[in-house]
Amino acid sequence: PDSDSDGRRLRGRVECGRLAVGDTLLLSPANRSARLSALLDPASGEPKTGAAAGEAVELVLETPIPVPPGQLASHADTPPVETDVFRAKLLWAGIRPFAAGGRYGARLRGVEHPVTVQSIERIVSTPDFAEQHDLSAVAGDIVECVLRVPELVALDPFERCPPTGWLSLYDGEEAVAAGSIGME
Repeated sequence: PDSDSDGRRLRGRVECGRLAVGDTLLLSPANRSARLSALLDPASGEPKTGAAAGEAVELVLETPIPVPPGQLASHADTPPVETDVFRAKLLWAGIRPFAAGGRYGARLRGVEHPVTVQSIERIVSTPDFAEQHDLSAVAGDIVECVLRVPELVALDPFERCPPTGWLSLYDGEEAVAAGSIGME
């Protein structure tokens, strides 16, 4: 979510589940919570009693809280995973080979984070779907890997919430991979 200057109003989109006035929301990885005192339609400003996945909303919090970029709002009883290491299944499209130790930018919900490829667990060639035994992937390969970020990030596994369980990798300004986040 994006916030206003006083931290009481947040604008965003409900990606999974439902929201209702009175819910307690948790912002992660900041670990700050607040009660939802009102829900507004962002276009008209009209009050709403609830919102479902796919709806844009303006949230009015009972108490102001700072909202740094990259926060994921959730119900307090179903928080996202906070981690600095996670699994990803990617379709590699980069020109240079994808290998352990590689450094990229990962976009998670619109915020870029530096990532390092900690390990490659499996590579599947897309022309014949044969498992590769090389230590690096080439364009068109499907790669199952472990990525590491230097700070805690809040993530939802793709199976739990596809819109927030997705990432893109960049090499400089060039998009080189896209795929799903897993925590298995």
